[in-house]
Amino acid sequence: MNKSEDEVANLRLEVKSLENQLNSLDNEKVELEKLLSNFQHRHSMELGQIILEILELRKMKYKEDKVKFEEAESDYKSYSEQFDQEKARKVFELSKEESNELKKKFRKASFLCHPDKVSDEYKEAANKIFIALKTAYEANDLNEVSRILEDLEKGGYFKSLSEIGLESDILKASILKLKTQIKNIEAEIKEITDSETYQTIISIKDWNVYFESQKSKLIQELEYLIDILATKT
Repeated sequence: MNKSEDEVANLRLEVKSLENQLNSLDNEKVELEKLLSNFQHRHSMELGQIILEILELRKMKYKEDKVKFEEAESDYKSYSEQFDQEKARKVFELSKEESNELKKKFRKASFLCHPDKVSDEYKEAANKIFIALKTAYEANDLNEVSRILEDLEKGGYFKSLSEIGLESDILKASILKLKTQIKNIEAEIKEITDSETYQTIISIKDWNVYFESQKSKLIQELEYLIDILATKT
C-alpha cells in the first residue's frame, strides 16, 4: 500500500468512526424526543379533557374583561388543537420484551439509512425513510419498524461515506462536515436536557402517581371555577 492509499484508508477509518459517533448521538436524541413525546401524549390523554373544561370556564369567568377573555380564548383554542392532535395519534402499548425489540430494530435500521452518513445523491431518499422510521418508533409501531428494517436489509441499503470509493479531498471534506454535524446534535441534546419540560419529567419517580396527583389538582380547580361562576348567576 503506497502513501496515498494509506492516507485514504486512514481517512476512511476516521469517517467511519465519526459516522458511528453521529449515529450514536442521534439515537440518544431520538430517545429523548420519544420520552418527551410519550409524556405529552399521556398528559393529554389523562388530563386533556379536564384542562379543556377549565379553559372553557376561564373564558366564562373573564367574559366581562376583554383582555383576559381574549387571552383565555387563545389558550383554549391553542390547547384544543394540541389535544385533538394527540387524540389522533396512535401510540401502541408494548410489553417490556417488545419495547426492547423495538429499540434494537430501530437502532439497526437507523444505522442503515441515516441521511447524514450517505452521499448527497441518496440523502433525500434516506431522509424520507429515516423520518418514517422515527415516526413509527415514536408510535411504538413495532410492525412498521420491523418492515422498514427488512426493506433496508433486502435492498434499500445506503452505503455510508466510509464504504464508497472516495478521494482523499472528499473524505477530508466529509470529516469536517461530520464533525460539524456532531457539534450541532450535541447542542440539540443539551438544549433538550436543559429544558424545563425534560427536567420535570426526569424528576418524576412514578408517572402513575404523578398523573393521579395532577388530576386531583385539576379537579379541584375545575370545581372552584364552577362554584365561582355559580355565585355570579
